Amino acid sequence: MRRHPHRRHPERPARPSLAAIVRGCGCPEEQFAYYLAFAREIELTLRRRPQAASRKFQAQDFSSRTKRVVAKWFGRGLSGHVMWLIGDAIMRRGTG
Repeated sequence: MRRHPHRRHPERPARPSLAAIVRGCGCPEEQFAYYLAFAREIELTLRRRPQAASRKFQAQDFSSRTKRVVAKWFGRGLSGHVMWLIGDAIMRRGTG
């Protein structure tokens, strides 16, 4: 069997894209771009300080930078619940 050069582990299922995660978390379609921007920012903060994937999405487990990103987007009117779902999904899929 020939391996694909762009895949490290062909037996693993493909990781969902950030767009798929955002859509799967039930964000309103008219705000999709904002939730996607939030997902990109939150993923970057999680990459800088990896969290255990099995942990619950709890505020005390995260850096002040991650908390600032959440506060910024919450202040812009995004749903805290949907942001929590997005963050949890990103952590479960892994950031690396």
